[in-house]
Parts: sequence; C-alpha cells; structure tokens
Amino acid sequence: MSTDAPAIATENEFSILAREAAAAGCELPRLRRKWVQTAMGGHVSAILWGRGNAAVSMVAADGESAHSLDHLALALNRPLVALDRPGHGYSSWWYDGTYRMDRAGVAVSDGLASFAGGPSVLVGFSLGGLVALAAAARRPKLVTRLILVDVTPSTDFVKARALTVSEVPVDGFPNDSALAAHVLSTHPDWSAAEIERIVAHDALTRDDGRADWRHDRDAWTWTPDPGALWAALSSLPIPIDLIRASSGIVDDSHTAEFLRHRPDARVHLVDAGHRVASDAPAELANVVNTLIG
Repeated sequence: MSTDAPAIATENEFSILAREAAAAGCELPRLRRKWVQTAMGGHVSAILWGRGNAAVSMVAADGESAHSLDHLALALNRPLVALDRPGHGYSSWWYDGTYRMDRAGVAVSDGLASFAGGPSVLVGFSLGGLVALAAAARRPKLVTRLILVDVTPSTDFVKARALTVSEVPVDGFPNDSALAAHVLSTHPDWSAAEIERIVAHDALTRDDGRADWRHDRDAWTWTPDPGALWAALSSLPIPIDLIRASSGIVDDSHTAEFLRHRPDARVHLVDAGHRVASDAPAELANVVNTLIG
C-alpha cells in the first residue's frame, strides 16, 4: 500500500477563514494543521481549533474535507479537531483503493488519539458519520458521545454521495475556473461563493497541469455494511444522538429503525438540507453545544 502524502498545506491555508472571521466580527482562534501516522499506513491530517484538549472532533462527508466544517467550527466556539478522512484533503491516499469503513475507522481513531488530547464528542456528517461510528466502535474510550448528522446505517449511500460529491472526469479540467463551473453545473443549488471556497481549499494542480480534486475517487466507492454498523451502534457504551435535516435523506422509517437499535438515543431536527454544516452552521452549533453542556 502506498502512503504517499498529498501536497503539504500552504502557509496561507487559513487566509480565507481569516477574512471571513474579520467580516463577521469574529475572533479567529489559534489554528494549525497536524498529521499523524496510522496503523493502516500513511497519515491522517486534521485542523486543530483553539488551545487545550478538544471538546469536539468532527468527520466530514464523502467528497468533503475538514474545511467544509469551518463555519460550524467558528459557530461552536470551542477547542476542536476537524479531520480529513483517508483519501480526502491532506490525508494519505490508499492506492490499493480499499477504503472500507473498518479501515477508515482505524485511521480516524488513530487521529483522535493523537489530536484530541483526550476523550471528546465525535460528530460525523453524512457517510462520514458511518466512519465516525466505526472509529468509536474501535476505540470507545476516546469518545464521550457520538452524534450522527443526517445519516444512519440504512442511509441510501448513493443518494448521500450525490449530495456531497462533485465528480470530476479522470482527465480533470484545464484550470480552477473550469472546475468551479463544472461544480456549479452539477450542483446548481450551491452558491457561487461556496463553490469558490471549496475549489480554493480542495482543488489541486496535477503534474500534467490539470485541475482536479485533492481527494481520491476510490475513497467514494466503498459500500457500507448495514448489519455490521447496526451491531456497532447497538453495542456502543456511550450516548448517541441523531440530528436529522428537515430536507435531508434520513426519513421517519430510518429514525424508527435507529431508535429500535438505540432506544436510549435522542433525535433532533435542524432546518437544513443534507449538507447541514454548510446549510445551517449556527443552528447545528446550538444543538451540539446544548448536547455538550
């Protein structure tokens, strides 16, 4: 398995966020990019927000990096960790293409052990929530509470990916502007400002000069095992919450099944689409902060 690292984050990685915070009148906390080698080979990378042990750790959706959680992190206003999953952002690609949930869970749990400084609340978004579940099942002592955002083990993963991933042809695009135009054509509901931000953080220039994502396409091809995930969910010795999006993909039948497996769990509703952290960061932060106390 190759563990070659993607290009190293540049010194101005947080310049966009600094401008956004200044425009909003917010004080930006200390930010730094960290890496750690994992038991699966290669490394996992994360953005560490603030000082001291993390109160919250977060795992983004398929096709999204830790930067997709920037606005939520600002709204939470707590020390936290936002992880890049294997094959995403600045974490290693696994060139054997085997991004199984259990393997990704091992890598993410290694990241939690290194970055969080102690047990934390773990929040997972869309199919990243299933990876978070796998990480919590592997090392439950690192997680004080698991929060799944618009996802359960029975989620339609094809539909979920269609809402978070913007596929790019294998030959890429001639430049970032062409890539951004493609994203807008495939996701017309995403704002131009949001797409510009996504491309700035998550696009790269390949050796052939073409623009492409800083993500491995193979990282979006794994198929969840609902039976194993439900078993893990049922046996976790920690509190679990489900946050549904009002216009998301978790419906009443998913919720009923979730509560059959975890009758002690709580369900919360946020007025948003499936990409809750992007659609309603302030409302989502209020829910998460209330759960943390």
